[in-house]
Amino acid sequence: MDLVGFGSMLFTASGAGLLIGAGRTFQRTRRLIARSITAVGVVVDLAVVPDGIEESYHPVVQFTTASGARITFESVAGSYPPAYRTGEQVLVVYDPAQPHAAAIRSFVSLWLLPIVLASLGGIFAFIGLGLFFRLIPV
Repeated sequence: MDLVGFGSMLFTASGAGLLIGAGRTFQRTRRLIARSITAVGVVVDLAVVPDGIEESYHPVVQFTTASGARITFESVAGSYPPAYRTGEQVLVVYDPAQPHAAAIRSFVSLWLLPIVLASLGGIFAFIGLGLFFRLIPV
């Protein structure tokens, strides 16, 4: 196998893996939304997460479930500069069966990861298939 063939397989396999990951995160988000209850939460802290060169700020949110349980979670979505302030109220979606797997009800918190994975997966698969069919000159 030549280098182009190896690169084709590597890019195509990576793209397929990323597309599968995108599909799984998309389905997980759809299930959360379908089963979710909305609550009002409060940003109680900003977790600082090292992110390569800079750091990102992930809101730590506290809310009360319909059954009265007080839940605190750290959002998977972070940003620099911080998108939220301590004390700010946010809408939260949570599955009553798994309230700790809650998320802030925003486009970025719910949909950014599947979109990024699908975009990268599509690009990698396109490059891999392009190399395979020699559509991309080497």
